[in-house]
Amino acid sequence: MFPDTQNLTAAITTIKARKEWLDNIEPRQRPDIKLLGGSSLYSSNRILQEAGDAVEGLVVAVPWFRNAVKSINFTNAAEKQWGVKVGWYTASSFDTTQVFIESFKLPPNLDKPMVLLNLPKVRLLPENTSREEVTFDKNTREMKRDKKLLKVENGKFVVMPEAN
Repeated sequence: MFPDTQNLTAAITTIKARKEWLDNIEPRQRPDIKLLGGSSLYSSNRILQEAGDAVEGLVVAVPWFRNAVKSINFTNAAEKQWGVKVGWYTASSFDTTQVFIESFKLPPNLDKPMVLLNLPKVRLLPENTSREEVTFDKNTREMKRDKKLLKVENGKFVVMPEAN
């Protein structure tokens, strides 16, 4: 399920209908249908509040998780500084700002093409970001960042252990 934030109601309805359907099937014959989703399902507390136990087992892919071991210091500092809960979008915005600041430092003349050309040269260590190293692919200039898989367990998002 990859709804945009304006279609969360439809996603919640579908999630509840899935649970109701599965609950009416004898456990031995119940199909193992996984519930997978995008970051919009993680971004909203609505999914946990409104879908209840129907969302148990949902797996979502996100670029950053506030409660990850690496992220918790940034989470705490940012929430103290700004007075609000932070999410992956805040962390990504913070990191992007840091990247552009570093890119501005590299060329002698600042203009948009030079800043963009310098992106592959930027490498930020975790202490200068939301606690994840930031590097760029030299060919595509896309930010390289590990994705996190989160799973709903006992009504909360938790980091899934990495598969070996």
